[in-house]
Amino acid sequence: MHSKPTAGSGAAPGRQAERLRSAIHVATAAAPEFLQHRMPAEDMAHTMVGAVRGYVEREQAAGRDGTPEDEEALHLQHALQELYACGSGYLAQRCEAA
Repeated sequence: MHSKPTAGSGAAPGRQAERLRSAIHVATAAAPEFLQHRMPAEDMAHTMVGAVRGYVEREQAAGRDGTPEDEEALHLQHALQELYACGSGYLAQRCEAA
């Protein structure tokens, strides 16, 4: 994912932000089960990483490279990057699920 928004992407404004919010929702919807110890940490990590990968696949299928369309998309991409870093870090045994 890139870090600078660009104008003239050709996509409808806000659509990328909707796709980003949808990916973030996948992970946050699973959080209560994880926090209540009804979901193993590994499953939560896979959910987080899968949400990000799903977003990237949808962007690529739409012919996009992930460059943020606007400031909102840029902000949401930061959240998505955190989800990926946390989930992949756990799966790589670089952090714990405390």
